[in-house]
Amino acid sequence: MPTTITKTIGSGGNYATVAAWYADNTAFCPSGTNMVTSDTVAVGNIISNISGAAQLANLSGTYTTDATHTITLQGSPGGFRDNANVRTNALVYSSANGWALTSSVASSYALLISQPNTILSGLQIQATGASTYTLGLNNSNITVQNCIITSNAYRQLFQGAGTNKFTNCLFQSAYGGFDINLEFSGGTANMYFCSIVIPSDVNNVSGEVAIDINGGSLTLENCAIFGFSVPWQVSAGSNPTFTTCATDKTGTTGLTGGLTLTNQFVGTTAATADWRQKAGSGLRGTGTADATNGAQDISGLARPQGGNWDIGAWELASAAAKKCSIGFGIGCGIVLGGARLLARNPLMTRRSLLIPKGAGR
Repeated sequence: MPTTITKTIGSGGNYATVAAWYADNTAFCPSGTNMVTSDTVAVGNIISNISGAAQLANLSGTYTTDATHTITLQGSPGGFRDNANVRTNALVYSSANGWALTSSVASSYALLISQPNTILSGLQIQATGASTYTLGLNNSNITVQNCIITSNAYRQLFQGAGTNKFTNCLFQSAYGGFDINLEFSGGTANMYFCSIVIPSDVNNVSGEVAIDINGGSLTLENCAIFGFSVPWQVSAGSNPTFTTCATDKTGTTGLTGGLTLTNQFVGTTAATADWRQKAGSGLRGTGTADATNGAQDISGLARPQGGNWDIGAWELASAAAKKCSIGFGIGCGIVLGGARLLARNPLMTRRSLLIPKGAGR
């Protein structure tokens, strides 16, 4: 079994920046740069907010990796998914909810990944510099999961090529006026349970495109694409493949259209943005079952909650339940709207039971 090398990144951590972590080969291998022969896995944990005028990092492909010997950059502990109020906090980029990465570099990428077998998990990433992509992927076998990716600058949220996967991600364009927001320019990409949105009052120019295929192919399952003039277009390559995806636009091939933006999400303007699913939404229970790619939503809540799977990054919670841990001791907590309030005996070995609301005290 590979040895995991875990380092902390941020104020008070092993490294002040993501770039400094990636530059130190001892964070990945005891010596050299081959993680396969050294039999290692590397994990970088963000432990504070990180912001500045420089690029966050360019993971350029220095290390030899494979499907077993991977590199993970994650917003934990202390990321937005770890917040005790994750189910009641607005689903939007906010450093108040968990560690956030912000770059004001201009004419570049806030975060560029060319390192294969990299996993980005539980991160909040924002670009604020002019003509800067928030995220770029320029290699294959890269996974982006449970992330919030946004920009308030004149440029795209994402640009990349390769055979890569996105799961449970929120892409929010906070700056209108750029005609393409996610550009796929080669390879085979897959998106599962993602929400791709722009606030209703942002300057959404005529022809503002959510997704542009400029080479390669893209498959989307259970994705929500809302607020854009054009949900998708093909500049080159093949048409995207959709499975139970939804949009507010009508007449869009492959998607269930005509769902009113304001009826789907808690807040839909720039000032009130909150991309949690609203009760009564047309996204509720209309997705395709997929335990492989959607066992949990972006907040960590188990899917499905309502008998069938919801579309988008957020799963609407079912009725409250009581979770108890039973062993030599006992600890109980309430699961309410997906948020756990758990008191338990830390000294005891336990197994968990889920007891329906009203059963017991």
